[in-house]
Amino acid sequence: MSDQSDERANSRAREQRMGLANRPRLEDYRGKYAKHFKMERRDGILQVQMHTDGGPLNFNLHVHNDWPQLWMDIGNDPDNEVLIFTGSGDKWIGGFDRNLAEQPIHEMPQDSFYDHIYWDATKLLEAFIFNIDIPTIACINGPGFHTEFALLCDITLCADQCGAVRSALRRPRCRSRRWAGADVPGANGAEARRLLPLHQR
Repeated sequence: MSDQSDERANSRAREQRMGLANRPRLEDYRGKYAKHFKMERRDGILQVQMHTDGGPLNFNLHVHNDWPQLWMDIGNDPDNEVLIFTGSGDKWIGGFDRNLAEQPIHEMPQDSFYDHIYWDATKLLEAFIFNIDIPTIACINGPGFHTEFALLCDITLCADQCGAVRSALRRPRCRSRRWAGADVPGANGAEARRLLPLHQR
């Protein structure tokens, strides 16, 4: 899917003429997230597909960092009129790639932990709910975690094999010392439960 025309040519020309801040365009941010998110758009309908090398996404801290920024870019692009969000293959998320963790979370310096764990965790859902004000459709194509995004969409479709999907709306306690720092306000379902009453279309 691709856009063939610029429906906001006059608006963009005015931005340049008056020196206004430019709104992002798909070609500006598509490549930034291409490693984990394939994006295609046709007639204002943006499809975002999670993947790792074309197959089910292996979740890692890079994805955790990308998500809130991705939602902000999508929400700030006026050419996006509908969002379709899905995974690849037969899984919503295929697993967790712990090999890409630079170091155990409990050993991270405070500023790194705040910027790359706490901030990302608190903004995952804030950015989705408050930055994306277009109709959203989720297609849960299989089992996996972090389904809170899908469950907060206006329309949520599930494949038959999604019976085992475990939503992050539940907040499991982390028993591993390696990930002990992950159970913070905003992680997993805490933020979803706090923001859910505000999510009104």
